[in-house]
Amino acid sequence: MALMRNNYNFTIVWTMVFIAFFAYFFLSASIVGFEDGFDQTVNEKGYPEDFEVSSAWTWKEYIIWTISWM
Repeated sequence: MALMRNNYNFTIVWTMVFIAFFAYFFLSASIVGFEDGFDQTVNEKGYPEDFEVSSAWTWKEYIIWTISWM
């Protein structure tokens, strides 16, 4: 509150920089977490293309998923 009493425009700029920094930080942390999980999955189970045929859905599974989603 004291910063706002001293310089209102600087307070707005400081707040925007603060929010942008934390948005960048959490975005970066999320990407790192995703990459780490993907690397671990690839090491344990292989690449997604390796089991693409076995993991394909049938039309019955699509219907069940659609009904359960609604």
